[in-house]
Amino acid sequence: MTDATQSERRVHDLGTMGCTHVPMEFRRTMQALEVGEVIEFRMRDPSAKEDLPPLARMMGHRVLAQEELEDGALSVVAERAKKEGPMADELLFTCTHAEDDPERALLPFIAANTAAVAGLPAVVLLTIDGVWLGTDGYAERITKDGFPPLVTVLTEFVANGGEIWLCGTCANPRGITEDTLVPGAKITGAANIIERIVGGAKPISFS
Repeated sequence: MTDATQSERRVHDLGTMGCTHVPMEFRRTMQALEVGEVIEFRMRDPSAKEDLPPLARMMGHRVLAQEELEDGALSVVAERAKKEGPMADELLFTCTHAEDDPERALLPFIAANTAAVAGLPAVVLLTIDGVWLGTDGYAERITKDGFPPLVTVLTEFVANGGEIWLCGTCANPRGITEDTLVPGAKITGAANIIERIVGGAKPISFS
């Protein structure tokens, strides 16, 4: 690229924004561009540096260049694709925790929301005590220093097309029924889960 092209290129500085917020910000920014338009992102958070290039590729955009700058930021130059064209494999994020371990309750939703933002089919499968997370009002109780509130991530995940499944075997003895669930959640059985995995869904676990 010429120096003139570089000087005229739009720069979006993400600062220290972390991996929980970068996917939505990246998606909003790219969708606002014209097809073929080029933009440079700069980021300083270590996880964001790792996440943004593969996120761009998953969404079908072109990564034209990336380099470490003198101030420690990573520069990533991306071109807006004609249309977003993500990989089609379904991802199944399992979650077995609730208030007993807020961090393990949050991580599957954060990862699943990143996949959903990229346009990938994503499901959070709640089992054991994790099924409580799919009930109305419960997510508001899950917070952890340094993490976004679960209720925020969960709401974004569903808005981005994600699904929440509760294991029926785990939900029944806890008295959880369909009328107690958050929007976007449903109670499912083992056969449905196994069929999805046999059909190519990739299970991801945060132990």
